[in-house]
Amino acid sequence: MIICLDPSVISRIAAGEIVHCPANVVKELIENSLDASAHHIQITVSNGGLDLVRITDDGTGIQLEDMSLVCQKHATSKLQKFDDLGSITTFGFRGEALSSISHIADVSIISKTEDSPCGFKVIYKNGTMVNRPISCAANTGTVITIQRMFENEPMVRKRLKSSNEEYKRTLEIIKKYAVHNYKIAYTIRKNTTIEHSYSETSTIKERIGQVYGLSKHLTSTQYKESKWSFDLTFIDQQDVSTQSTFILFVNNRLVDNQRMKKEIYQAYKELTEKKPHFIYLSLNIYPPHVDVNIHPTKNKVRILNEDTMVDTITRILKDLLQCNKDKKRKSTSKCPHEQTTLDSYFQSNHRIPTKDDISKERPASSWKPKSPCVPLKCVNKKNNTPESKQTMAVVPDDTSTQISDSYSNRSDECSPFNGGMVEDDLQSIFIMEKEVLTNEDKSISKLLSGLHDIGYIDDVLALGLYHNCYYLVHQCVISEELFYQMIIRSFGRMGTLHLETSLSIHSCLELVVDNLNDIRQYKTVIYQYSDILKTYFSIVITKKNDDYHLCQLPIIINDYIPSLNNLPVFLLNLATKVNWTQEIECFDAIIREISYLYHCSTNLQWSLVLNQLHRGIFKAPKYLSRHGHIVQVDVINEYME
Repeated sequence: MIICLDPSVISRIAAGEIVHCPANVVKELIENSLDASAHHIQITVSNGGLDLVRITDDGTGIQLEDMSLVCQKHATSKLQKFDDLGSITTFGFRGEALSSISHIADVSIISKTEDSPCGFKVIYKNGTMVNRPISCAANTGTVITIQRMFENEPMVRKRLKSSNEEYKRTLEIIKKYAVHNYKIAYTIRKNTTIEHSYSETSTIKERIGQVYGLSKHLTSTQYKESKWSFDLTFIDQQDVSTQSTFILFVNNRLVDNQRMKKEIYQAYKELTEKKPHFIYLSLNIYPPHVDVNIHPTKNKVRILNEDTMVDTITRILKDLLQCNKDKKRKSTSKCPHEQTTLDSYFQSNHRIPTKDDISKERPASSWKPKSPCVPLKCVNKKNNTPESKQTMAVVPDDTSTQISDSYSNRSDECSPFNGGMVEDDLQSIFIMEKEVLTNEDKSISKLLSGLHDIGYIDDVLALGLYHNCYYLVHQCVISEELFYQMIIRSFGRMGTLHLETSLSIHSCLELVVDNLNDIRQYKTVIYQYSDILKTYFSIVITKKNDDYHLCQLPIIINDYIPSLNNLPVFLLNLATKVNWTQEIECFDAIIREISYLYHCSTNLQWSLVLNQLHRGIFKAPKYLSRHGHIVQVDVINEYME
């Protein structure tokens, strides 16, 4: 016989899905304090949290009229309709946490708002108020006390570990939130004794030092795209300790993502042969691209384009680890890369580290979604008449008035493969050429040279045929690597693509940099080294009044016109990611940035790249197949329809 369960039974079952242990309770209550804009959070735990959990904060407090709804199921101030989940930025949104806690423990709340003359205390049981609000003395903020947890659930109590183990689990949760919210002070009491106290800090490295005692060998980096960004901090020294800490926040929410953790650990092991001692990763993603409503405890989320993000994170992590290894090697022996042949440009006595050194074996940078296209006419300087074909240049909507309306192709007739190196025969270029040859996967080079184009699937993938086998190829990555090699081969001998209307560097940087002083500094850096850009890369920058303007770009493949949607990021990276004082690092970084600027984003561009691949000049890096940028397809019906 089917019967409807009593509401109290339903609530206790639901509470078991949300509250598994005292650490879950502490996590939910800390998030409530953070949502209330607290600056100091105090946590008290007794008997591992089973006897007592008390959270005291100095946040905004709870309005008196809301006190009756605090522990009522599905009562929340965070959203009003289902569509609000697509833009949710707070921790709580279901209105289930406090209600569930009140079904497995005794709950009392004291809260005071800033404009209230006094605080109010309410006791809750099974989702409802036991008493009407009682006025009491209180500071602005909220005190939530949880007592006798799971006393009505003896099986749960038996399942839990010892009080010390439960305390350790709770403490680890608190530490992770303390690291992420380093501008907030935390005080942690075990019974009545203060065990840990973390004062407000100005940097995350300071907080990691407070919490984990890791003040040395920390490496931090940041990465930003239009729809997502991340902050990464990790220990860059191999550690004999078997303990490993991995902290992952997505949109300020502590989450568990075992797949992402595994990929990051694997990338770390490839460079160090040991698992990492400490990694902190904070992802900030466009809210509609994150589904936070997939797990009762909200410790798991679903992320759009997660694979692309993981590839980017692991690539940058590898680059930083490799850079640090190179630094250590250079500190003990002189590296041949330190040879300097351009004394007027580069210093040989010291090295200024770049923000993000670039290794030789790396996947291409992550590309941005295409913006609406603006048709541009290509003008031939020889007869000054528009050519019959149209070229599409991708530009952001809000910059269409700032980006050139047309290009003119100055016909220098300088093929990238005619002639040799620049007269100076720079040692750094020879080293880079040698590394390209050393890292070649000849079987993939042969495959690409004979690949027949079947179709352009989307902005990222193309389908090709080779020896009766179908392959999905990552055109953005492959085109970027091709341009990297072609620039090295034609170093100092590229033709120029003239922009009829020069582009304001200041206006471009405004699209990706908010601080005006930073913009001024960055454009000054770019112009300071404009001689290098013009001499070796055919990038011409001129000064007009108080601003600098981009006038010319290089010709890498004849008739190939790059999209301009990444031009602001390109200019920003020239100013921030290029070590202008070291020859090989400088050239390598500039070539990488140009290659990314030119990577494929249209079918026409891919066809021009394929023509170069068919010439057999491309030396495919080994990582292309290893990282899945070229994949044989057994069943292709879904792509052919």
